[in-house]
Amino acid sequence: MDKISFRNPSKSKLNVQSHIIGKHIRDVSSSWIAGITLLPPNDLLLADWNNACVKRVHADTSDITDYLQLSSDPWDITTLGNDQAAVTFHDEQKIQFISTISKLSLIHAIAVDGECRGICSTTDDDRVVSFIEPGKVEVLDTDGSVLSKIATGDSG
Repeated sequence: MDKISFRNPSKSKLNVQSHIIGKHIRDVSSSWIAGITLLPPNDLLLADWNNACVKRVHADTSDITDYLQLSSDPWDITTLGNDQAAVTFHDEQKIQFISTISKLSLIHAIAVDGECRGICSTTDDDRVVSFIEPGKVEVLDTDGSVLSKIATGDSG
C-alpha cells in the first residue's frame, strides 16, 4: 500500500504517503499498535501493545529512531507539549509519563482508579482519560487529581 486518499467530513483531503511497518529488531512478536500520536515536528510515537514498548518513528522516512521498553502492555499514548508523552496501562491501572527529549525515557507514573484505556491532552494541559472498568471518563490535572468525571450508573 503506497498511497491512500480519502475525504473526511470536513471536505479536506488527507493523503497517506507511506506505510509504517513499526517492526524493530528488539520486538519479540508482531507489532500491534494500540495508540499513536504526533510528536512535532516530524515524529510519531507508537504504543506497541504486543511488544510492551513505545517507538519513535520519523514520519518522512518511517525509520524507527528510538525504542523504550515498558513494564507491561500500553494501551494509548498522547503527547504533552514537545517534551513529554503519557501512556495508559489498563492492567496496571496507571499512566506513565515519558520524556521525549533526545532519547525516550521514563519520568514518573500516577495511579488511576480503574482500567484506563484512551488518553488525550487538552490545551489547558489536562488529560482526558477513558476507563473500561468502571465505565467512566475523567479529566485529570498534571498531578493526576480528578477535575471532572462522567460515569455510568448502576444500570450501565
